[in-house]
Amino acid sequence: MNRRKQKRYPVHDGVFVVLNPAESPSKLGIMIDISEGGLSFQYIDTVDSKQTYSELDVFVSGHGIKIDGIPFTIVSNIVFRKSIPFYSVITRRLGVRFKLLSDIKNTKISSFIHNYGIHDHFPDNPA
Repeated sequence: MNRRKQKRYPVHDGVFVVLNPAESPSKLGIMIDISEGGLSFQYIDTVDSKQTYSELDVFVSGHGIKIDGIPFTIVSNIVFRKSIPFYSVITRRLGVRFKLLSDIKNTKISSFIHNYGIHDHFPDNPA
């Protein structure tokens, strides 16, 4: 059952998400999709995966576009499909829901979706 309230959009290549904890290394991931209410991204699972994060940044490689300090809560954290057998690196897909955002951040996210989201049909219930 799909619980999403907003349409989600896959994004063009080169869109990244950074989790910035207070006292440990940042975690970098590749954005998969985004909506007005949240996003998902793929990242490499490391020993610091138990670190607590509360804000993330979004940026587009080579374009200078950045939205920083987006507060969120985690809604899913699952092992991403392995495409290479016997590959020891584990990647995960993290789904987050944005917490209450300022009008400025909401506008930036809407503009980001307009400019970097892929607006072709994206199934809400993949087969």
